[in-house]
Amino acid sequence: MIKLTNTTIKRLNEFFRKEGDQIFSYKELDSVIEEHRERLKINSTISFKKLVQQLLENDILKEAEFNFPTRKERRYSPIEHNIYVWTHSLYNKAYFSHYSALFLNQLTE
Repeated sequence: MIKLTNTTIKRLNEFFRKEGDQIFSYKELDSVIEEHRERLKINSTISFKKLVQQLLENDILKEAEFNFPTRKERRYSPIEHNIYVWTHSLYNKAYFSHYSALFLNQLTE
């Protein structure tokens, strides 16, 4: 298995830290990596799947996995989020119910 060099890990870490609290779907992450692969000097022989594994192993990205009855969704971010932020990233036009909003604003138990 091809390993990332320490300098590549450092470059990737800096790159994703600049992305801030952004949350990526698997496809979005693939697009971002491919767009910046040359600039980040990522070896072209490493597959995207292996690269994601190494980003997770090196604690550059965090992963949230959601198992729905008909599919599995994953999201990736350079920082850890609470469950509400992760789930909100699943559908960009989604909103929380009244009770969830009350809970988030600490107005209920």
